[in-house]
Amino acid sequence: MKNQNNYWKLIGLIGLVIVSLGILVGCGEEAAPTDEETQAAAAIAAEESALVSATGKVVPVQEATLSFMGGGTVVDLPVAIGDAVSEGDLIASLDTSVLDAQIAEAEAAVEVAKVELERVSTPPHEEEIAEAEARVAAAQSNTSVAYAQQQNLNAPPEEYQVLQAQLDVMVNEQGLEESTRTLGFVVESQENQDDFYWFEVRSTYNMLDDTQRALEASQAALAESQERLEDLTNGPIPEDNQAAQAEVWAGSAETASAQADLANIEAGTRAEDIAIAEAAIAQAEAAVESAKVTRSRLQIVAPFDGVIVEVPIQPNQFVSPGEPVVLIADLDSLVVETTDLNEIDAAQVAVGDVADVSFDALPDIVEGTVTNISPMAEEGAGVNYTVTLELDKQPDNLLWGMTAFVDFY
Repeated sequence: MKNQNNYWKLIGLIGLVIVSLGILVGCGEEAAPTDEETQAAAAIAAEESALVSATGKVVPVQEATLSFMGGGTVVDLPVAIGDAVSEGDLIASLDTSVLDAQIAEAEAAVEVAKVELERVSTPPHEEEIAEAEARVAAAQSNTSVAYAQQQNLNAPPEEYQVLQAQLDVMVNEQGLEESTRTLGFVVESQENQDDFYWFEVRSTYNMLDDTQRALEASQAALAESQERLEDLTNGPIPEDNQAAQAEVWAGSAETASAQADLANIEAGTRAEDIAIAEAAIAQAEAAVESAKVTRSRLQIVAPFDGVIVEVPIQPNQFVSPGEPVVLIADLDSLVVETTDLNEIDAAQVAVGDVADVSFDALPDIVEGTVTNISPMAEEGAGVNYTVTLELDKQPDNLLWGMTAFVDFY
C-alpha cells in the first residue's frame, strides 16, 4: 500500500541520516552538515511523511442540470454557453400566453372581490335607502295596476256598456251602408261619363279613391264594434286571463325583490356578508397563485449565480418533461474531489484535516481543508471514497475538470 511504502521510505531515510551523522562524528567536527543540507533533509522527510496521497479532480461547489416540469415548444432561450447569469434570471420558456391571460383574469377577480368587501363593509347612505324605497313604491304601483286590470277583465259588464256597444254596432252598420251606396254612385258616374262635363268626370276619379278608403274605414269600425260587443257579451278569452295573471305575478315578484333589497340596505353591514366577501377574495387569490405555479412549470430560471456550461437544445425545439435544457455551474467556487482514495487511506482522513493540493496543469500548490467525506463508497473497481477539499485560495486559470494531487498530513 502507498502509505506503507511511505512508512518504509521514512524509516530508511532516518537510518540514512543516523549513519551519516555517525560518519560525520567519526570524521571530526569539520564534516558537520550545512544548514542547507539540514533543511533539504527536513523537506524530504516532511514530503515522505505525508499520511495519505490521492488523485482528484476540480469540480464546482454548485452545478445543476435544469429542465421543464411540463412539455412543449421552446419559445424563448435567451442564454448561450459561457453566459453569466444571476439567481432568478430567465433561462428558457415555453408558451405561457394562455396562463398569462388566466393570471390577469384571476387578478381582476381579486380586485372585484375587494370592491365587494368594501361595499358590504360600508354602512348604507341615505341616497341608497331612498333609491331602494323608490324601487319598492314603483313595483307596488305596477302590481296594483296589473291587479286592477285583471279584476276589470273578469268583472261582468255594466248594462250601459252593452247598450253603448250595441249602438256603436248599429251606427257603424249604417256608416258601412252609406259608404257602400256612395261608392256605387261614384262607380256608376264613371260609367256614364257622357252625361258630365270634363271637370266633373275628373272629380269622380278622385272621389273613387276617397269612397274606397271610407268604405274600408267603415268596415274596420264595424268589425271593432262587433268584437267589443262580443267581448262584453261572452267575457274575456282564456289567453287574456292568463296574460293578466302573468302581469300580476311579475309585479308581485318585482315588489318582493325590491323589498328584500331595501331590507338588506337598511340592515347595514352583516358579518355573514363580510365573511362571504373575504372568502371570495381568498378564492380569487388562490386562483392567481395556482395559475402562477402552473406558469412556473413552463419557465426555467437560474437557481443560483453561475455560468451556462451546456445548452443541448435549440429555440423552437419541442422538449419533454424532464429533458435537459441547460447545465449551470458556479465556476467562482471550485473544490477538489478525490477519485482514488481507497478504504484504508480514507479511514485515516477526517473532516477538518489539511492537505497540500497541486495541479497537473498549473504550478500552484495551495492548501486545502477537508469539508466532506462521502459516507458511501463510489461505484467502480475497488472500494474508493470521495473526499471534498475546499481550497484556501483558488489559483488563476483553474478550470472545472482539471486533475489535482492531494497529500494529506
